[in-house]
Amino acid sequence: MKIRTVDLSIIAVACLLLSGCLTSPNAFYTDGDVFQDDRVLGDYTEENAEEGSNIRKDIDQPGRYLLRCFKKRNPERWMDLTLTLFRAGTNSYADFLPYDDSCIDRVAGAPPAGMDIIRNATHQPLHVVARIAIADDGVAFSLPQKRAMWEMVQHHPAFTNYIRDESLVLPQSSKELRTLLEKEGGTLFPKPTDFKKPKPLPK
Repeated sequence: MKIRTVDLSIIAVACLLLSGCLTSPNAFYTDGDVFQDDRVLGDYTEENAEEGSNIRKDIDQPGRYLLRCFKKRNPERWMDLTLTLFRAGTNSYADFLPYDDSCIDRVAGAPPAGMDIIRNATHQPLHVVARIAIADDGVAFSLPQKRAMWEMVQHHPAFTNYIRDESLVLPQSSKELRTLLEKEGGTLFPKPTDFKKPKPLPK
């Protein structure tokens, strides 16, 4: 099964279960690549979903945003990720890095929820990258296609050392990662097409 576009609250779930994932202990951008677009701000929570998400400005890190994922019925269970928008080549991307959480502990024997998977995937901590498109109609994301990731690995045999389950954990520097996205991003990531308009955040 392939996934082409995803909602915010299930990016890491799709990453691990349905698609590939590009991760790194280093940021996927350099400072000169970063941009801001406040059209990403808002509440992305689906009415019938068990988990919700929203994006706010990060007052502690100018130019960055905070993505909060939370349990709708249990809002004290939450996690925040720093969200950085950046460009590499002709594409725009979002870099996610764990910032803080409520120390979620999963009940033994219970299936992992979306936040559990996100926390387990990124707690090292690791940066995760997704392609993003922002328009007046909303925001859309896409994750790397698994087949395209493995084709890239075949072209870069040393990358076999970085395979972790369905993900690549790349140790390269931020400058090298940004260059990789510039060269391979158009092939790795499908064009985001599933736009979602966030609801305004309460003041």
